[in-house]
Amino acid sequence: MKGSGLVTFALLSALAGAAAAQQPAELPSAPPSEDGAEPPPEGEARGAEEIPEAPPGTAAEALPPPPPRETIDPELLALCESVDVAARRYCLRRIDEAGQPSPEVRATLMRMSSRDPELHRRARDAFRRLFAAEPPPYQAIDEERPPEAPTEPEVPPGDPYRVVYAPTAWVRPAGTAAFNAFELGTFQVDFGIDDHVQLGFQTMIPVGVIGIGAVARAGWQFEGGAVGVNGNAVALVPFVDGGEDPIFLYGGGPTVTLGDFDRYVNAGVAVYGLSSSDDDVAAVVPHIGGSLKLAARLKVNAELYGITTTDGGVDFGELFLLMWGVRIFGDSLWGDIALIDPICEDCGEIYEVIPLGIPFLNVGASW
Repeated sequence: MKGSGLVTFALLSALAGAAAAQQPAELPSAPPSEDGAEPPPEGEARGAEEIPEAPPGTAAEALPPPPPRETIDPELLALCESVDVAARRYCLRRIDEAGQPSPEVRATLMRMSSRDPELHRRARDAFRRLFAAEPPPYQAIDEERPPEAPTEPEVPPGDPYRVVYAPTAWVRPAGTAAFNAFELGTFQVDFGIDDHVQLGFQTMIPVGVIGIGAVARAGWQFEGGAVGVNGNAVALVPFVDGGEDPIFLYGGGPTVTLGDFDRYVNAGVAVYGLSSSDDDVAAVVPHIGGSLKLAARLKVNAELYGITTTDGGVDFGELFLLMWGVRIFGDSLWGDIALIDPICEDCGEIYEVIPLGIPFLNVGASW
């Protein structure tokens, strides 16, 4: 019994030593701070305010400063005044990205907000973001863009300013001109002075006689036609066989044209005087005609004249002239192939020689 007690005591002592070896070592407590404040409990992290700043000369002080915002190039701002909307849109996007509220940017965005027809809303939003204010309303600033280049006046093709030969009431557009060579020997040049006045001159190849004249037209266009007044004066001076006294032809009258440039009816009356050293004669010449466009480059024209003289040489209803034919034309060139058919009691002799009538040819151009 005594021996077994010793063994039991030894075993208990060994177990107690092993349990003591497994206990963690006790950490020494933190010393008190100089100001007497208690140290923070174990396991709690120190606050961010207790992290000391890096002392001078450390790597933190050597970090580069943040890059400055992008500046606006004046050439870029010039794009905001471009006539190209894509260039103005690009300029506006770069202003937004740069975020520089400079005086130049302010002035640019104010102009775009008030004047740009396509981008004024986007410019207004950018102005609000950069300056925290309201830009002027659209079109509030009385500032105009550079004027656009003037456009060329549009000249209708096919020379609708005359039927075959008789003038219509329409006036050529201001700044345009036209040339006609009637019968390839008499020439006329017309100029559009303004929206209501057309002036020109006439001349001819000097074959035994020199001819020169002036033409004028005033017209007022309305929807569906025009009314006008035409006049001209011509001097003919013979120069063969010693020459003779000159002959003067002058006159004019009102005209009305109903329709459009592709199809119209034209009517008027002209009173002409013919003066020479031997006699003076006056004639009344009413006329009516029309034009019809048959294809893109082809129209047919016709007109009828009645001729009556005041000296009794030709009474009313005794003499008529029918002019008819086609006009082939492009954008600014044309040519007439027509016939003149006299209608009178003794005109049958003419058709024995020329069955279809007297040819009438013309070429012309406009610019």
